[in-house]
Amino acid sequence: MNKDILIFDIEGYGAHFRKFYTNSSSLSYGVPPRTVISGLIAGILGRERDTYYDDFAKEKIDIAVKKNVRIRKIMQTLNYMKITSPKHFQLPEDHTQIPFEIVLAEKGMLSYRIYLSHRQKSFIDELEGRIRDQKYYYAPFLGTATFSCSLKYVDRITGIEEFSQEPIDICSLVPFSSIEDGGIQLSRMDISKLLIMKEKMPCEFTGARNIKTVEAYVYDENLNPLSVLLKSSFVKLKYNEHEENIVFM
Repeated sequence: MNKDILIFDIEGYGAHFRKFYTNSSSLSYGVPPRTVISGLIAGILGRERDTYYDDFAKEKIDIAVKKNVRIRKIMQTLNYMKITSPKHFQLPEDHTQIPFEIVLAEKGMLSYRIYLSHRQKSFIDELEGRIRDQKYYYAPFLGTATFSCSLKYVDRITGIEEFSQEPIDICSLVPFSSIEDGGIQLSRMDISKLLIMKEKMPCEFTGARNIKTVEAYVYDENLNPLSVLLKSSFVKLKYNEHEENIVFM
């Protein structure tokens, strides 16, 4: 099965993708969850907050993400107003300090590659046009409005959806549920160069902005493709002298 896939990069100086299970300390994922990417795209297209979740459901839109650069994290302390009654919004009496984790590139700019496919061609056409012309309804940012970012158009191609009974090298984040038991083929990779991460992230929201689904994803922090035996399909891509295999989130 062929898929119409739009490819673009998101770049910025910093990011914060808040882990949904943290409380007083605002810890961050090292890569944007599917919900963050959906929100960024919705903003570009002018969708109002909390109105687009059904349109960005997994059965309608496919999203994959790949890290382009190695990252590092730093912890800063932010002063927030301590709100215990409505009057404190205008006349704050006290503040509270919250640890806040920031994602930075090891060198230069943060960069993530996004692969997107939608059931409606018109959706892809509009998004492609806005990214090419840099005409965004709302300015894009990496997780929070503090961290503005830029989008760079890469390509629009036809990807080929395939199944394989053999291990496949995947460059994008891989949903853990799509991997066979013992399906990460360490024997096919240089272990000395690997730093495999596993992150539990939200996938979708309900209309009330409650988390609908959660998934664990694996990827290599050092940017190496993972050799995995998959239960589900993958997509084979060829563009700009690149040959890659991805799995949608």
